[in-house]
Amino acid sequence: MQTESQSQWGLVSSQFSSGISSSFSYPKRPQSKTPEPKSLFIPKTRAEIFFSTSHGEFSLKWFKLQEIIKLDLGSKFALDIGISAYTRESIYFAEVLPRLSYFYNENLAIDTVLGKDSYGIGLRLFNIKNTDFGILYGFSHGKSFFRALAKKQLPNSVTLTINAEITRSIFIKTKKQFKNFKASADYDIRPHKKTLGLSFKKQFSCESSGIIRADIEKTHIFSVKKLSAGVGIELGKYTKLCYILENMKGSLFWRIIFKHGGLNFQVPIKLENIPVFIGALAIGGAAYITRRIYSYFTPKDSKIEEKSRKQSCMSFVEMIKNNVETDMKNAKLAGRLVITKALYGNKDKIHTSQNLQDEVLDVTLALNFMINNNQIQLPPSTKQFLQGFYLVCENPILFIEYEIGNYRNVIIVEDNQGIILP
Repeated sequence: MQTESQSQWGLVSSQFSSGISSSFSYPKRPQSKTPEPKSLFIPKTRAEIFFSTSHGEFSLKWFKLQEIIKLDLGSKFALDIGISAYTRESIYFAEVLPRLSYFYNENLAIDTVLGKDSYGIGLRLFNIKNTDFGILYGFSHGKSFFRALAKKQLPNSVTLTINAEITRSIFIKTKKQFKNFKASADYDIRPHKKTLGLSFKKQFSCESSGIIRADIEKTHIFSVKKLSAGVGIELGKYTKLCYILENMKGSLFWRIIFKHGGLNFQVPIKLENIPVFIGALAIGGAAYITRRIYSYFTPKDSKIEEKSRKQSCMSFVEMIKNNVETDMKNAKLAGRLVITKALYGNKDKIHTSQNLQDEVLDVTLALNFMINNNQIQLPPSTKQFLQGFYLVCENPILFIEYEIGNYRNVIIVEDNQGIILP
């Protein structure tokens, strides 16, 4: 959901405004030290609809559909094709932007972008002292641009991202991850304005969390551009419902967000009068209270629930251990797919191989149990609810080392990314 687009197009209505945004994503190209098998997948699809009604008349203000198709051409080349179609105030646009990447080695990629109105060339450097770099120089609609990106993983689960577009804007972001608390800050510098964003997220239990965010914009003096607060509620294994109340440039919005797996569906509602405001709060409050009543009759203590999941996981692994170990030996002799090592948990501890007992779960047997017809497929959503898994830390990753015959490979994916092997 693009906030600037909403503020530009959504505030036209004098009575009521709402919009819908939807997106889902599949895994990025896994980083590996060995060649990867050829695969075709769609990493990202995004759709945005923003409309308004005034005195009973419906008006479409903004629509955009973007699809990115990625094709891995062996181990050296990858082709990304971005297809966009959008309309703004009854004017329609369409754009196709392909990007061809050549992976010189595991640390260097060369990109070329060639479209109807945009073209350029760039470099990407991976894992240089735990930092990824990227630069791109090109032309877009007759104007030249230069962009640079740096992303570094700092100690104590801190990630620093710097994104700069020379003569236009610089974007800096940092975040700190605690056990049940996450804080982040970002600073956007543009020629005529500067914006500082602060957010705090608290995990109350396995089922609910709260978030507060403020965007402070500097014009002549600092002023609050947007202030939001909300709560997220787990509705199922892969489903979450969020209620967020926003104050953006003097207008009040009630934003309802539905998340299922990798799908993100948002409905913002502009509140312009007291009855609508009270009605929106009543709907959100009733849904939250209903969920809390339901939770009252289920395990109330999150620690008890976590302990129960851990015991269930251990019992499952113990039950399948003998059969899976036998299947792994037979599959290895036959040259079929075998997961030789799989870890789920804290990124830093997996990389350093230290204190694997703490915040790291060995899921080797669980993943081998999921192999069907010499293939394993994991959904593009959190893995904590899969058999043999449970949540060991915030923002876990999945490390997989596998082999097929004499071919060996290592991949690392985020918790909400899907994967198909081989």
